[in-house]
Amino acid sequence: MAAAPPAGDVIVWEWKQESNLWIPYQEGVCQLLEKKFMELRQNTSKKMLPMVNLGDCDPSLDCYEVDLVNWEQIRYETVPGQGLRWEWDNDVEWVAYDIPTSEQIERKYIGNNKGIDLSRTALGIPNILCFHNMVQVNKYTNFERPVQRLTNQSYPMVKPDYSVAKTSPSKSTKCRAKSNHTLSTSGNKSSKTKQAVGMEKKAKKPKVVQSQAAATSGDPLSDFCNDLETAPDEDCAICFEKLCNISSFDDESGSSEKSNSSGIKQLTQCKHSFHASCLQAMYNSGTKDGSLQCPTCKAIHGVKHGNQPKDGSMTVHHSQDSLPGHPDCGMITIIYDFRGGVQGPEHPNPGRSYTARGFPRTCYLPDNHKGRKVLKLLREAWRRRLIFTVGTSSTTAEQDTVVWNEIHHKTEPFSNHKGHGFPDPNYLDNVLFELAAQGVQPEKENSLGPGEGVTSQGAT
Repeated sequence: MAAAPPAGDVIVWEWKQESNLWIPYQEGVCQLLEKKFMELRQNTSKKMLPMVNLGDCDPSLDCYEVDLVNWEQIRYETVPGQGLRWEWDNDVEWVAYDIPTSEQIERKYIGNNKGIDLSRTALGIPNILCFHNMVQVNKYTNFERPVQRLTNQSYPMVKPDYSVAKTSPSKSTKCRAKSNHTLSTSGNKSSKTKQAVGMEKKAKKPKVVQSQAAATSGDPLSDFCNDLETAPDEDCAICFEKLCNISSFDDESGSSEKSNSSGIKQLTQCKHSFHASCLQAMYNSGTKDGSLQCPTCKAIHGVKHGNQPKDGSMTVHHSQDSLPGHPDCGMITIIYDFRGGVQGPEHPNPGRSYTARGFPRTCYLPDNHKGRKVLKLLREAWRRRLIFTVGTSSTTAEQDTVVWNEIHHKTEPFSNHKGHGFPDPNYLDNVLFELAAQGVQPEKENSLGPGEGVTSQGAT
């Protein structure tokens, strides 16, 4: 029998959010978990399973289970957990969308929407998915790819030391009890896990990329726009007024209700047209980095820069460990680190402090040709201040904090229990799409403005 806690002490069960913030369970859940844990530790039932369904305490938590051996909370109320899978045809085979994107697609689908803009999803590619004819249409080329929604799909359950072939059927978070409970398991931890903490002795010297490019000012309306002599018979996508009428951003002191010809601008790359005053107002409300991003098709004119805090660091290691799914190569480890600070003029609330939760953050890539290609582009994205931003956390709802900026990273090296690890055969292609959506592409593919190129300043 285990000794009871000293008088006056309490046991609190907690779960960890992705931001590394520990959140206590409600009182009833704590009591349920403690009871089940003590029963399991005392082995009162040889047939007792280590999984505890929180719905036994609160019906609203029925989609959550806690694994008392692996100390994980698992949520099964996901698209794969419901036996659903969304896929697109890559001309060779059907490829599954990642879990966050699949969930966004499914919500739009069951809500009777006509489609979904994939540039606004976790995938972040410039495509529209149309539900009526089940195709994915590229915004720039109008090229169509078939998509399909599969039901009654059988996914394997997550087990200890089991790596899921593509993506996990559930989302899991770590759990703990403040009384420092321990429970032995029959499985041994992989030696690779130990190496990941201290790194391999023969690992190359880490490289640090700290320099971040400053935004280059200019006149983007002159660099990336042409004047139209005649206003097209269409609406401005910024102010929603007819282009032949004045914009709400124009000086309303004028007597004319018609827009003069010099007030209409056409973007040189994508050919979409807007009021000049609308484009100027849109540019002034952003980072003012000398680039323009079309609000209609998201095409980037110039070199886009973000508002990632300037005092962070990006450290790169190479080791001989192999990631699941990439047995023939080593591993690249990237460590991002930030500290809290004060927001600048390019941030949402200039002068207000911002926090940096859950740093340093460690991410992984295979050390093969495509992995090194992604690393090179991530370094460029870092210099352009695009990997992180200051905003509201999607996991904690905390405002004014450093958050990811729609370029997904793998944070699990030797498992995929949370859907953030390996193997994932589509990850490198997906992250290349996400980088391209931010305007970060191999140099020959970039759409450059006058006299602009990809700089190597700060690379190591």
